[in-house]
Amino acid sequence: MIKVIRALEKSITNVGVDKTISNLSVPDSSDSIADYIVSVVCKDFDVNLNLIKKSRKTSTKKIAAHIISYLLYYQANLTQSEIGVILSRSKASVNRYINQLHYLDTKFKHQSELKEKLEYFEKLIKEHKNNKL
Repeated sequence: MIKVIRALEKSITNVGVDKTISNLSVPDSSDSIADYIVSVVCKDFDVNLNLIKKSRKTSTKKIAAHIISYLLYYQANLTQSEIGVILSRSKASVNRYINQLHYLDTKFKHQSELKEKLEYFEKLIKEHKNNKL
């Protein structure tokens, strides 16, 4: 119970009372775009959101957190504060994650592969959005 209270306090501090309450409301469709993004990235990286939230992460979990942040920001139009609540990270961390992916240099193999991964996820998200129409 104390864990829940602390999580609520943190959420209220990060995004305010009204947004915390709206985040607690169950949407009509559990298949929202944000849920889809988290699900598809976690599945691809073979991790779950709880593992990504932990402070100690492997490089795979870090990359998954960065990609989720980027996609939630640009594809689901969530604020950095909202993303921070989902990932249990500060707004500053989310901002850093997004910027690191925004300025990828395809001259480097690792960054080129990461950019391809992002494009793959963006394609899946676009198809998902089109199928919901």
